[in-house]
Amino acid sequence: MEHLGKYYDNSMDNIGAYNSFVWYGPRWAQATTAPSRLYKAYTTEGGVRVPCITRFPSFRNKEISDTFSTVMDICPTILDMAGIKHPAPTYQGRDVVPMRGASMLPWLSGKEERVHDRDFIHGWELCGRGAIRKAEWKAVFIPKPKGTETWQLYNLSKDPGETRDLAEDNPTKLEELLVHWENYVTECGVVPLQPELGTYVVATEEQMPENAWMEYEYWKGPVEERENFMRQPPRFG
Repeated sequence: MEHLGKYYDNSMDNIGAYNSFVWYGPRWAQATTAPSRLYKAYTTEGGVRVPCITRFPSFRNKEISDTFSTVMDICPTILDMAGIKHPAPTYQGRDVVPMRGASMLPWLSGKEERVHDRDFIHGWELCGRGAIRKAEWKAVFIPKPKGTETWQLYNLSKDPGETRDLAEDNPTKLEELLVHWENYVTECGVVPLQPELGTYVVATEEQMPENAWMEYEYWKGPVEERENFMRQPPRFG
């Protein structure tokens, strides 16, 4: 905190200026996301549940909905509205992965009741925190001190604030979700920062060195001879 006082002017008259550095802290952050649990940077509802306001002719205007959607659905929606198809699985002779999101247009235009199927599976991970959701069930892993550093289980339809951990009452459901979590880890190349967050696959360990992702080691020779300095880094299979 000393560098804030040394390099920034946080006086009342200067708040918002280029040389101020202010924030309202974790307590107010929790207040603004209430009744959800925790806030930004956490995989609990307070960190991942946010409002989205849309307005467009022929859309579901003047309506409030809790249908599940993610930020990954925005790009597919814009492409759908523009009549453009994503090029996956190939583009200009090379492989490209498909987008994980779905177009919201059928739902926004009233043709569908949901953006995703009811049993749609979605995962989150950030800073050693993880979560996996299927329908109303969600498993959450939050390290100490904010969490228990174990997988917790919540039924969001009955407990949107994630206040009642059902892991001991329903171990079968938790185990089901953790199988989906392992699939999510493998599909997305998640590097688990906690052993409890997933099984370490061989590719993860091979990709940990600093230069593991570099295909072209440009500093080793002139660009005219770049073929001599190309590598084939390991990939998730």
